[in-house]
Amino acid sequence: MSHAEHQVPPAVQMVQLLAGFQLSQALYAVARLGAADCLRDGPRDAAEVAAETGADAQALGRVLRSLASVGVTSSPPSLRVRTPTCCP
Repeated sequence: MSHAEHQVPPAVQMVQLLAGFQLSQALYAVARLGAADCLRDGPRDAAEVAAETGADAQALGRVLRSLASVGVTSSPPSLRVRTPTCCP
């Protein structure tokens, strides 16, 4: 196989770059709000975390679900979220 056969199409590269940027911004927002600190003791509803951090509950829920899509947090059907490094 030649080098050309392994290249990712430009449109796919752009989507990957944009997704990476969005995820880095989501991580920044969670860190800046202190949301991860709220999850230190175990899973909590996004609404509980939002109330504690002063964030909008729906917006924070979307951010946490976006992070769950790549395994940074997990979100079972109850929409409770946790960080995998602190909560087995």
